[in-house]
Amino acid sequence: MPTLRLRFPVVLADRRILTAHVCSAVLALASAPDGQSVAVSTRTSGTRIWHADAPAAAPVVTLAAHPSLVRALAWSPDGQHIFAAHRDGTVLGWAVPEGEAVLSLPFPGASSCAVSAEWLVVGSDHGTLHALDRAAGAQHALSGLSGPIVGCAVAAHQAWAVTRTGQVVTWNLQTGEAQEVCTLSGPVRACTGLPQTPDQLVVVGANGVVLLST
Repeated sequence: MPTLRLRFPVVLADRRILTAHVCSAVLALASAPDGQSVAVSTRTSGTRIWHADAPAAAPVVTLAAHPSLVRALAWSPDGQHIFAAHRDGTVLGWAVPEGEAVLSLPFPGASSCAVSAEWLVVGSDHGTLHALDRAAGAQHALSGLSGPIVGCAVAAHQAWAVTRTGQVVTWNLQTGEAQEVCTLSGPVRACTGLPQTPDQLVVVGANGVVLLST
């Protein structure tokens, strides 16, 4: 079967359109905080980064390949690191633009990830949100969810997650205290954070699109 060549546009922060060329299904996509670069993970080409000033067919960085497919991507707020959650539960981190690997940790069932200056949080299919203190290296497993996590966000010392059934829970990462915020109507199909406003989540559900904010 011939390879289908795909072209997809990404709107950058200054409203320019970045068109990248990939030859495989796109699994995950994340825009850099400054809106000038985009990271794309595909089924056959791993994770690559394009910049607004680079030719569409030439990614500026190709990150080290991993045998398991990517489920989610997240940039650090300073744009100097990018993290990927893989289907086998491995979460990898790289320095940008060098492409140097800086993190490799197992998080069983990893389904989503988000990053702040202080924390890396990883949602799982098992209903647990894992929090990693980026400076100290300490890990915490946060409970309080009743189903698989489809999206998470973190800002300062507060994290939150949304499950497939619409449950929304937030945690104080310094105390571990959890609070259920609400339950959305209908199943959640997708969930993503906003690079410029890390304390917000865009949730796509059966009944439309909802913007959640802490």
